[in-house]
Amino acid sequence: MMSIDSKYKAEESEDQGSSESHPKKTLFLAMSQVWFGPAFLAIMFFVVLVVLLWLVHSQSVERSQSELLENSNQCLESISLHMDGSREYLLLLTEDMGQGKLDEKTFQKRASQYVADHPELINIVWADDGFVIRWTAPYEPNKQIIGLKLTLPEPERASRKARHTRQPVYTKPFEIIQGAPAFEVYIPVFQGGQFLGVFGGVYTVDAFLRNTIPQSIFKNYHVKFLGESGNVIAELPIKKKVDRKLVHQIPLQFLNNGFFLEISQYSAPLPWDLVILIILCVGLVIGMTWGMWSLKRELLQRRQAEEALKQVHDKLEHRVKERTFDLEKVNKELQSEIAERKQAENALREERDKAQTYPDIAGVMFVAINTKGEVTLINRKGCEILGYEEEEINGKNWFDNFLPKRLIDEVKPMSELLLAGEIEAAEYYENPILTKHEEERLIAWHNTILRDEKGEIIGHLSSGEDITERKKAEEALRESEEWSKTILDSIQTGILIISVEKHEIIDANPTAIEMVGDPKEQIIGSRCHKYICPAEEGACPITDLGQKIDNSERILLNADGEEIPILKTVSHIMVRGKKYLIESFIDITERKKLETQLQQAQKMESIGTLAGGIAHDFNNILFPIIGYAEMTVDDVPEDGRARRNLKEMLSSALRARDLVRQILTFSRKHDKELKPLKVQLVLREALNLIRSSLPTTIEISQNVDKDCGLVMADPTEIHQVVMNLCTNAYHAMEETGGTLEVNLNEVELTVDNI
Repeated sequence: MMSIDSKYKAEESEDQGSSESHPKKTLFLAMSQVWFGPAFLAIMFFVVLVVLLWLVHSQSVERSQSELLENSNQCLESISLHMDGSREYLLLLTEDMGQGKLDEKTFQKRASQYVADHPELINIVWADDGFVIRWTAPYEPNKQIIGLKLTLPEPERASRKARHTRQPVYTKPFEIIQGAPAFEVYIPVFQGGQFLGVFGGVYTVDAFLRNTIPQSIFKNYHVKFLGESGNVIAELPIKKKVDRKLVHQIPLQFLNNGFFLEISQYSAPLPWDLVILIILCVGLVIGMTWGMWSLKRELLQRRQAEEALKQVHDKLEHRVKERTFDLEKVNKELQSEIAERKQAENALREERDKAQTYPDIAGVMFVAINTKGEVTLINRKGCEILGYEEEEINGKNWFDNFLPKRLIDEVKPMSELLLAGEIEAAEYYENPILTKHEEERLIAWHNTILRDEKGEIIGHLSSGEDITERKKAEEALRESEEWSKTILDSIQTGILIISVEKHEIIDANPTAIEMVGDPKEQIIGSRCHKYICPAEEGACPITDLGQKIDNSERILLNADGEEIPILKTVSHIMVRGKKYLIESFIDITERKKLETQLQQAQKMESIGTLAGGIAHDFNNILFPIIGYAEMTVDDVPEDGRARRNLKEMLSSALRARDLVRQILTFSRKHDKELKPLKVQLVLREALNLIRSSLPTTIEISQNVDKDCGLVMADPTEIHQVVMNLCTNAYHAMEETGGTLEVNLNEVELTVDNI
């Protein structure tokens, strides 16, 4: 009768939360009256035991806390003695160095011996006034750091602060070059008022814990070195289980930056008889609450899985919106860049038109120079450009007063040759002039020779146009064009420039060329419908259907004839007064695959839910069959035929129940949870489930090692892996039949196998 009660309570706990019929609720109330009394007594016994344990434990905790505080103070005193001794020794080296009594040989001998006697130290270093390491002791294991500069963040901060404050400064623990966490102390050395350098002592945190704390502490306590945020920087090996209630943190005052030493007492084992009582009481409570907890966990897992699926869907939608927004943003930036380029070209064209429209003498600079290089004539425009009055210019040497000094030796000899008649006048050349305000202006010159009545050369006349601003505009235009080209070439979106009239591709960026797969020379001049929307020629949304902007999914036909789904945007642009289409697109093949996978996952989820529902209902039908069969089998004679028939019926019903549980396990949604697992148990369960779905022409052969060890794995995932492998094998021999052989053995892996 007790076995029936326990089975009924387990099934009732598993099915709680679902709709049940009125007769089942009545049965549950009747059964609850049976187990309510024993359960109440067990709970009361458990409460009394817990109170007694609490009283004993409280006294033990108070005594342990007192011992923990006393030992913590002992640790702090030991650490202080070690650190004070090391600091005093470094101060002694500092004093000898400041008095000139310490050379490298003496340093090596003294410091190496001190490091050997104090294993918490890695080494002692001397860095000069440039913070470059010059000495280190011991030398051989640390010689690779000679010549290195203290540039790591913590050594750099501490050494500079020591020089500034003239006091010893500790670093925060950090990972040194050798890879171990450590901290350092730097002590400055001054000779008079002159800074000579710093002595540094390097401590590994692990050796610091092992050698500065009394060894007697390690028997009963676990020690950790904690950082500013409570993170564990180093700790000694854990010998026993740590009692987290008996923990004391000691601030390390010498570091002065929020680091602590945490001392935790190891847990003392409870008496065996008390442990047995606790286990019995806890087992009783666990047994009563297990059913409700299992159902709650399953509902929570289903809800979490639904939320995770919704998050994946929302994330996918968000990514699509982000990519569309980025594409529109790039398109707007490109249109703005093209508009700025057009504006610069118009400004340059206006300047050129002015120079051609007003060839008046007042519009350009005229200057006449005699054979001595003196200015004999200059017009108003020339005075404006130079910033002088006419009388300040006439009679002065042009080369010495109005040319940059760097050009005098280059231009003056050429002018002398020109006036001597040895060379012809250059039709056009450019060189800068120097204004009154020491500003250089670039002038485009045209020269002609001046002759007297006898035909002798008396000087030359030069007309010059100030092209300084025009040169700046040309440079700005060139930089703008390079900038636009750099943006187009860098965008990871395919971009095509298409003529409106012929729908021919005028330009393409590298991403578009890569997606199409043809050389750029072959793409340029081709009709856009050769690659984009080849089946929709004559139905262009912009030119044929009158849309201003087209955002849609289309097909890209690449050079290999492969159709690639793309998301494209097409709009009008104006370049040099002419209309073009700019078409930008991205490959959405991966998005399409994700959508297909999502649809398939939703189908599989629906199938799993359906199978789970059917199995759940079937399980409710099996429950009374098993219960009544167990009760009836005790009421018939031991050797009767009816008893044998009832046992066969009960055995079949139990196998059906196991099959239902396997189906529920296979269809149940769950979060991935790694835990110690015997694979052979899951393997046998999966084979029992797959056996019922295989035809009789396929035989299952099992070779499972019972002694295989535990592995960290998710039981449901292992179950699904076995089901998938067996299903694949079944499909391979569905027509011919055969033997499905399953082997499980323990294999030892070596480095060569990984």
